[in-house]
Amino acid sequence: MKYFFDTEFFERIKNPLFGKKHHLMELISIGIVDEDGRTYYAVSSDFDLKAAWKNKWLRENVLHSIYKELRDIQNENINERIWYGHLWEDFSYRSLKVLISWHGQKNDEIAAEIFDFVNPDLGFHCSGYSNSDFRGPNSPLSLHFAKHNVTDIKEYFYAQPEFYAYYADYDWVLLCSLFGSMMKLPPGFPMYCKDMKQYLDQAAESSVYHLDGAITKEEKLTTFKKLENYPVNKDNHNALADAKWNYDLYNFLKTKFFIHM
Repeated sequence: MKYFFDTEFFERIKNPLFGKKHHLMELISIGIVDEDGRTYYAVSSDFDLKAAWKNKWLRENVLHSIYKELRDIQNENINERIWYGHLWEDFSYRSLKVLISWHGQKNDEIAAEIFDFVNPDLGFHCSGYSNSDFRGPNSPLSLHFAKHNVTDIKEYFYAQPEFYAYYADYDWVLLCSLFGSMMKLPPGFPMYCKDMKQYLDQAAESSVYHLDGAITKEEKLTTFKKLENYPVNKDNHNALADAKWNYDLYNFLKTKFFIHM
């Protein structure tokens, strides 16, 4: 099963009063969509909101979008709205902090939910599959196993997912870091993900090379993006919207240009 994901994150160089400065990335939100159209989305409560708030670009392009999402969720609960008044009605550091405290999740919780999302109805002992009609090649369970590329690891069944992201390097590091070090990835998880940007460049290079004026790599890419039915993301910097766009781009490249992915 293929999983298309995106993250929003806070990146900075932390320069403590004592000690060496170091590079720091913190997850803000993550969105995932699979080939069946199932989705997962979460906002982290573990990132340094106070530091992120000082970043104007993040505040205007990422945090404001998250604020609106969480505000809408909160406003669905009429009883709490009456109880707390309109505390979250204006976009501010205080209002966002309150909303994230109510609706954000710890990174450990997000990691556990992603594992369950990738392993739907899996993770059980091999003995439950050993000597029953479930072993039939066309049985629902066997088809489920095939869809998720299931393997047995230390007597338990686990999915073997494929992950895709656009400009994937930081997204992949952030997803892996939810589980700890690279060596602590869940059973069945790969140690790499596939970058949709590379597939897009490959398609642009091979399909518009003959057009007059499209000489440089960027010119070819610009021409390619004007093709009919090229997917357009109208909600940039929203992790779930970007993940869905990754999936749309995958389908566009695969069906229109037969790019092997």
